[in-house]
Amino acid sequence: AASTEVSWTPRRLELNGSLEATPEASEHCPPASEFQWKSGTLTSAFAIRWNGSAFDYDLTAQLNRANGSWGNEPWSAQAEAHILPDRLDVQGAEVNWGTETWNVTGTLRDPWSGGPLIGNFRASTPRLTLANNAQAESAPWWEALNLPPGSQLTAEVDLDEIAYDGVHLANNHVNLSLLPQRLEFEAAMEAWQGNCSAVGNAQWNAEGARLDVEYVAEQLSVHHVFKEFDDFGQTTLRSEHLSGVLDSDGTAVLAWNADGTWAWDRIRWAGNQTLNDGRLVGVESLMSIPDYLSEHRMAAPLINPIDLRAKLVEIGLQPVSTPAYFMENTFHIPQLSLSSESLNVSIEGSQTVSGLIDYSLGLELRELRGKTSDDIGMIQDDGLGNHLFINIIGSVDEPEFRWDRESQRAHRRKDFQAERDRLKALWHKSPD
Repeated sequence: AASTEVSWTPRRLELNGSLEATPEASEHCPPASEFQWKSGTLTSAFAIRWNGSAFDYDLTAQLNRANGSWGNEPWSAQAEAHILPDRLDVQGAEVNWGTETWNVTGTLRDPWSGGPLIGNFRASTPRLTLANNAQAESAPWWEALNLPPGSQLTAEVDLDEIAYDGVHLANNHVNLSLLPQRLEFEAAMEAWQGNCSAVGNAQWNAEGARLDVEYVAEQLSVHHVFKEFDDFGQTTLRSEHLSGVLDSDGTAVLAWNADGTWAWDRIRWAGNQTLNDGRLVGVESLMSIPDYLSEHRMAAPLINPIDLRAKLVEIGLQPVSTPAYFMENTFHIPQLSLSSESLNVSIEGSQTVSGLIDYSLGLELRELRGKTSDDIGMIQDDGLGNHLFINIIGSVDEPEFRWDRESQRAHRRKDFQAERDRLKALWHKSPD
């Protein structure tokens, strides 16, 4: 249905009217793969003017009860827009697709010129579910974000919940700026019973894409972090073993090849972690150490296996901070010291993406006896406790233990130098 009023003067022609249509044919649908339009109503009110040298128009359009399917998922939409020669104002749009619901408003400037796209938008959704696709998509993800030269689209997005492969992020607020071959963002969210924020940018070209991120995470539950990330694909240290509050900050670089697959050799991460109120409970790899040491006579004269195992069943940790980093497909811990009332443990080493491990584990037990030796060498009492250094190699699921002689010698050299420095300071100290 349509109606039109015409007003004419020698130098001016003006048309005012309204139009209501029910598009059903496929040619009315956007050129999107697997997109199907079933029904809907388009209503508009318009004014078209000719001033003797150029046309001018003002159009208000409403899309009502539009629906169909896209990619085997149903969709529906309601929208209202104001269309001018140099601007498109989306005054309100609600789009439902599958289980997702989006509300959008915004302005796109000069959208009909074929030149740069300049605009800003606001969007919100109660829930966004991201699929974990193990296989590469038919096209890399960044190809859908390419813009004409000189373009800039900004958006402020609120997402009540983001779900991805078991990970849940709440009260997400994201600011986006999309430029040609570049996406910049700032984000804040609640996750793992704490708060996270990040700032970064993604860039891409014909050779692939790269994402740089700086992040801060505060008051996270380490138990929930391990649980939602499925223990990071390993079984040695699991969520049921862990409790405590984690703070972390650092930088990360993610990279993709030209076909959209991960470029693992270019992925890097470096961060600082602080754990408060930490506790380790029932870590099987730790509790297997006493039996292994005894069976192989690595410290049989020194250790009561039952006593050591009792200390390792549950370890309440003092606050601990450590750096860590990931590069060249390998996760590295430079040095980590875990302290409790009766046991100190030092850890340093690495673990590959495929699960190969090479760790040095140092145990300090204050209740062991003094100097002694056995078939593997001297066990040293440094005045604070006895140190045992064990090398753990193999894989995370089948670790192998052996005596770490190099770490033992390095520790002795360190203690010897510290004692020399202490005696030197006492020698030169002025008498009272």
